[in-house]
Amino acid sequence: MSSTTPETGALRTPGLVAVSVVAALFVAGVLLLSGYDPPSADIKYDWLATREALRVGGDAHGDLLQLAAQEGVAVQINAPIGAERITGHPRTPGALLLLAPVAFVPYDVLFALAAGVTALSVAAMVGLTLRRRSRTLIGYFALLLLLTPAAMAIRFAGQAGLVAVLALSGWAMASRRDSVWAGVLIGLAATLKLFPLILVVPLYLAAKKLSGHGALATFVLLNLAGLFLPGITFARAMDELMLATGTWLELVANGSVVRQLVGFGLSTTAAAVIAIGVAVAVGFVYRRRFQTQPFFWLILSLLVLPLSWVSYDIVLYPVVLQMLHSSDDRLRLLGWLSVGLWLIPVAAYPFAVVSIGAFGLAVRLLLLGALLWKADEFSDGATSKPLHSTSPSLASATRVYGGSG
Repeated sequence: MSSTTPETGALRTPGLVAVSVVAALFVAGVLLLSGYDPPSADIKYDWLATREALRVGGDAHGDLLQLAAQEGVAVQINAPIGAERITGHPRTPGALLLLAPVAFVPYDVLFALAAGVTALSVAAMVGLTLRRRSRTLIGYFALLLLLTPAAMAIRFAGQAGLVAVLALSGWAMASRRDSVWAGVLIGLAATLKLFPLILVVPLYLAAKKLSGHGALATFVLLNLAGLFLPGITFARAMDELMLATGTWLELVANGSVVRQLVGFGLSTTAAAVIAIGVAVAVGFVYRRRFQTQPFFWLILSLLVLPLSWVSYDIVLYPVVLQMLHSSDDRLRLLGWLSVGLWLIPVAAYPFAVVSIGAFGLAVRLLLLGALLWKADEFSDGATSKPLHSTSPSLASATRVYGGSG
């Protein structure tokens, strides 16, 4: 079968759709019935912050422990030992605006709901990445759900899965047609988590100006609109966002290069300048080679963000899937090595939690090295039948993630 004739349609695979929905409901149901509802969960912090954002006289970036006491609920803050203070929830005004509906969800179902959304998101990326029989897709779905990025997203009720699907679906849409709406999806993802905003670089390099404009406009407009919520002020938002790095930088789940450099004795500022400088230099040197390859830019962004949690690496699942289906044995071996590194912290939990960020960083560097080493295989789609594309332009570089409709 030629690479331009998919075996199945993306997300039109009935088996995967059915199993993913059932799995999401199963995960959420088990959590609800078991009563597993940890007090340290991002979705709970979102609930507190958005309720304050919507309240006249509220402070969406106030002390989370105080906000929880006011609401009569329990939360736990996982700040590193030695942190001078606990900051408010570091969310941009635009993110709080998008998350506003969370404030109306019953508090006791928030954790289970977030876990179900993550499960659906992982299934969506498998279906959009590969063109295989349902049974194979279901196997990959189960595997990826067990790996550290998804496992941590579920454990801490993060939005990494949803962000990944929004960002990569926007990219896939832009690969078929330069569209403001493609940019809107990327802008939505960047509003929730900053790192997808890096995709405007390859969009503009690939002359996808409408998509790039749409992403930037969405990001800016949502953050401006968020400032009109009664419980948000620009000064408080900026203050807490700036202080967040100092508070959370040294958490073990942080896979940022900045964290590692600080561990070697550098100041946070010096570490950030060095990391950003190296990333900019690498991006400039390889800008033409990777102008239509989103994952090169996403990895650079994930490496240099001061706070870059392992769960964000869900967005890199398609890279590993492509490597696992490579015709090159060495690249396929690196793919399985990535899977192994992502599996170790989960298999050894809680014993490996002390180095969970280091495992995430190792996989990011490995994937970046694979892209640099085998750029042609990633960019021209010359891998294997499950990966596909129909467009000779931008989509030809994105077989790994929905290059054709």
